[in-house]
Amino acid sequence: MNLRKIEDVYIAKYTKDNWESLRHEWEPYAKRDTLCLGACLIKYNQAMKEVVFQNISNNLTAPSLSLKGWYYLYHYDKEMVEEEWYETTRMVPKHTEKENVEKVYSHTHPFIRYIIRQSIKGGRVSVNRKSFETNKMDEICNILKEYNASDTDNIIDLFKEYSASTKDKTEVHSRLKKIKCTKLMAFDANGLYASAMSDLDSEYPRAESGRHFLPEENKEFVKLFNEQIQT
Repeated sequence: MNLRKIEDVYIAKYTKDNWESLRHEWEPYAKRDTLCLGACLIKYNQAMKEVVFQNISNNLTAPSLSLKGWYYLYHYDKEMVEEEWYETTRMVPKHTEKENVEKVYSHTHPFIRYIIRQSIKGGRVSVNRKSFETNKMDEICNILKEYNASDTDNIIDLFKEYSASTKDKTEVHSRLKKIKCTKLMAFDANGLYASAMSDLDSEYPRAESGRHFLPEENKEFVKLFNEQIQT
């Protein structure tokens, strides 16, 4: 089957007025994209459980998953026990003196920091001051605050409380649907590591750039990258 790629889908043409009539165009891609993502998450979650004994659902970001995994391996024994009331084997948090247990080093260890520095290959960083701002989230949060009878400004707590509530949410759904938003926006912003590198006191490894990449070099780099992937 010749599956469509995201670049084959012209997202801008789908609006609130025609998305239903054009469902046959975007729905197959959306379904397959969701299924593929789900399969990847399941496989990755299985790997994380085997390697660092963590469930990715309990971690908001990859760094937090990495930190919890390291902390667990560093501070707890890998002793497994079987309990009669539990169907499967579970991990028991047990402090250990690390005797006869594989040593797990911290990222602050000099040897580990050397390994990390040697692994940095560099790359392109796009620096700009463009920003996107919207008050839509404020509108959503205000509706949820009213529903929860809460005045918290913590978005995560607000959504958790809303999700856990057993009260009827019909009116909330109706009000959320009335929020005007006619544009479908898809964007990804990266730059946290670049900002961390700008901090002279940052604990993260820093690599110095040889020179700035020129715009006309883009095609050359893409070609080299594709050749590397194919081989």
